[in-house]
Amino acid sequence: MSLTSHRLHQSSLLRVSCVCCQPQDTGCGAPEQAGAHTLALPLKGVFVKHHEGGPAVVASAGQALFFNSGEAYRVSHPAGGGDDCLSLELSETSLRELLQCFDAPAAEREHRPFGATHAALPAAITLERQLLWRSLRLGQANGLETEVRALELFGAAL
Repeated sequence: MSLTSHRLHQSSLLRVSCVCCQPQDTGCGAPEQAGAHTLALPLKGVFVKHHEGGPAVVASAGQALFFNSGEAYRVSHPAGGGDDCLSLELSETSLRELLQCFDAPAAEREHRPFGATHAALPAAITLERQLLWRSLRLGQANGLETEVRALELFGAAL
């Protein structure tokens, strides 16, 4: 499997990247671990996130996927073709502050702040994701716009 990550925005508040995966086959890839607490917003393609001891999640453009730092998982692409995702990583402080608004106990959990593996995105939020992606891809987004949109997306997913 070929996995590439392109950083689109970096600040003290958050990192936004585009992560592109091109599988060599349709089977499960090698075990992976998230390097940070991350929200992945699929842009195109379909993949399956397999959790250790948990249910598999079929991921597509209408969903948000949560990755806890250090969490083990594997990915497969049963339909082939690979996928592209917008990846949002908040600073630890920013993540804890945002979680406090939605799930105060989760904000206190050091190792597993995300209790859910995924969430459905309403159409309006999917549109906001596409607008952020377009502005970043075309180099039209300024830092403040990127941070506001990314925080709104993160909050909507939570």
